Amino acid sequence: MSTEIALNGPLMEKAVLKATEQVATLSLPLEIKEMKDYQAAIDLAAKIKRTGKSITEYKDGYAKPYYNVYKEINAMFKPSLNELKEKEASLKADMLTFMKAEQKRKDIEQEALDKQALELAQEGEEVIVPVINDLKTTTTVNGASQVRTTKAFEIEDPALIPREYLTPDLTKIKEAMKIQKPIPGVRFYDKETLAIMS
Repeated sequence: MSTEIALNGPLMEKAVLKATEQVATLSLPLEIKEMKDYQAAIDLAAKIKRTGKSITEYKDGYAKPYYNVYKEINAMFKPSLNELKEKEASLKADMLTFMKAEQKRKDIEQEALDKQALELAQEGEEVIVPVINDLKTTTTVNGASQVRTTKAFEIEDPALIPREYLTPDLTKIKEAMKIQKPIPGVRFYDKETLAIMS
């Protein structure tokens, strides 16, 4: 409740309004034709940067305490939740193993019934073949389970993977660039950017 009051209260509204007003006062020059325009742009860029820092610091002053509490709460519950996940995963693995074996048993039973029905039909008798229920979904009073088939993969031999399925390792490329180690297919170059000090 106190969090709600702090986030929606007049102090927060005033802070957001102040930030909005600060940003609105910063107008960019339309054209930089002379050195004085460029220097004015430096001043404006520095003011923009300082304003951004100020707004971020003010925002963080409100947000960080809540975020730190959130992290602490997560840390307290994490061991229990992890243990539950492990137990659920183990139980699901056991259930899936059982369901596969049960489905196999039922398939064999169905095959035997189908064979028996075919033999009776060949003798000229009218036959109704009983169908054993598929075990894909099972429901109890407290819950339900459903066996789903999804697509999955594992890499058996990375050397055989076609090139279009490979992704460059950008971290390794950056490391090679720092030590000026050439890499076939990669061009290193100098890129100019503008840094503003405020």
